[in-house]
Amino acid sequence: MSIWNVYLGRRRLPIKVRRVLTQKPEFMVIIDTRGDQHELSADKFSSDEWKKIKTGSTLTLIIGESVMACIVQPPKVSKTIRQLILEAQKQASGLFFIWACEHCGTADYVEYEDGDDNRTIAEHVFSAHRHHKEAKPDCAQDVIRIFDHRGMEQRDSELLLSARRVAQ
Repeated sequence: MSIWNVYLGRRRLPIKVRRVLTQKPEFMVIIDTRGDQHELSADKFSSDEWKKIKTGSTLTLIIGESVMACIVQPPKVSKTIRQLILEAQKQASGLFFIWACEHCGTADYVEYEDGDDNRTIAEHVFSAHRHHKEAKPDCAQDVIRIFDHRGMEQRDSELLLSARRVAQ
């Protein structure tokens, strides 16, 4: 599972009330001068401020952002993982992993020996990515996904790659 440390800030948005659509003692719907509709609640305002809200009033709203949904995109590679596996099976002389970089859209395979430790395999993956003819020179290399010979993404691929970063 990936963890993103994203700051979702708050910002002030000054608006001018063009029209009050609905006004109840505890709830109000207004339209601002840009045509946006806002629902206001009396518990967010002092009683004096609440009474002053009418056409022509200027309010400062504090807008908070939140994540509503997350879309996971597959790696942006020109060939599908299945096609890469078929090619690798024909060319590889032994065990192999398929790697795909989401940042620069490159993918290929690396061979490894039975008994190789995770650090050695991670070095092979990073070296193959770094020397790939279509790889971007400024690629972050933190977005590489690793698949086994069946096309199953390796759950521990993040651990595999982080083991390489720790070893440096």
